[in-house]
Amino acid sequence: QLACAMLVAVQVPACVARPCPGAGGASPAPREPYRPKARAAVVGLAAAASSLRRPKRCARRVLQPFAIEPINPFMSEMQANVKFLTGEGLGLLDAESAGKELSACLETSGMDPSEENRQKWREFCYGFENLKEYCSAVLMEEEALKFTTDDGRSLPQVLLDGGVMSAMRVDQGFVPLNSFGEKGTEGMVMLEERCQDFYESGVRLAKWRTQVECNLEMPTDVSVWENT
Repeated sequence: QLACAMLVAVQVPACVARPCPGAGGASPAPREPYRPKARAAVVGLAAAASSLRRPKRCARRVLQPFAIEPINPFMSEMQANVKFLTGEGLGLLDAESAGKELSACLETSGMDPSEENRQKWREFCYGFENLKEYCSAVLMEEEALKFTTDDGRSLPQVLLDGGVMSAMRVDQGFVPLNSFGEKGTEGMVMLEERCQDFYESGVRLAKWRTQVECNLEMPTDVSVWENT
């Protein structure tokens, strides 16, 4: 119907009076040519076309399964933690030094690399006054969870009392994937159980590392599949 209306509106001919023999052989005065109301036709066509358009799509927010509160009971806590971590002017302190690395640093400084001295170093680092003014979270190693202070507090509790969140690396290093030198991350086995233990210890932020080689030939499909 819209196409027929357009065809009629475009092909309406202009009617011009033709001379016809009359009395005395004089032709009557020509009439004004018929001009169709093109503007009205265009407006009508625009209205008809607009009525045939699809309704505009409204932007909808699609909730992912992990973001639904009944499925993920920790969603509100996660949102609060993300808001806390993104404070203006705050950073993340990476104090993740394995026992051997920390012992080597203490030995280089002329101290006995004993477990007691490692504990003292952690208490000094995590209990630093006004630490919350510089960082929002401290990344610690798993060995630090088994130590307590003289007043019986765990190190995550020491950080929490100082207004700082505790973080933990949950992966277990890298393993070779193929002969191209690509590596995958180890630690998926028993990951949920270990994260549950960390959460009960007071840790609220997890760190997971992934190593991807990028050049003209890599990453390979195996590396992309394994690391995702």
